[in-house]
Amino acid sequence: MCMQCMTESKLVIQNVIPGYVLTVATKDVGIWKAGMHALVWENDPTLVFPALMEDPLLYFTDDYINGLAFDSPEWIRYENYAEVVRECEFYNHVSLNESWGLVDACIQAGYDPDEDGDVMGWVVDYIARKLAVAEDSSNA
Repeated sequence: MCMQCMTESKLVIQNVIPGYVLTVATKDVGIWKAGMHALVWENDPTLVFPALMEDPLLYFTDDYINGLAFDSPEWIRYENYAEVVRECEFYNHVSLNESWGLVDACIQAGYDPDEDGDVMGWVVDYIARKLAVAEDSSNA
């Protein structure tokens, strides 16, 4: 039986990244715990997200970011975001840079390897932003 079925996951966003859906588990099965979102291609999760968070410095210039004090609220929020990204990388035990199918789908969705840096960071931010929009739409 597929993990989507075993976790009784619910569809959150269809085709969030080309070929992938975003779902949320309602039951614990293995590493996919109730309440966790997952990026799914076909039946089983490609990535399970223990947490999601938008990149708080995404739209700032390098000069602005380089001028931040390490104890500033903006830098602390960025450190929290970086920890979420590291947790996703550790939790999934995969190197996204070796998973060409997913990286290719991310490129189709707007990821630019030359500009956006680490693909896991991009995925965490992208999914968090899409989820925020979906949640805002459902609460309207």
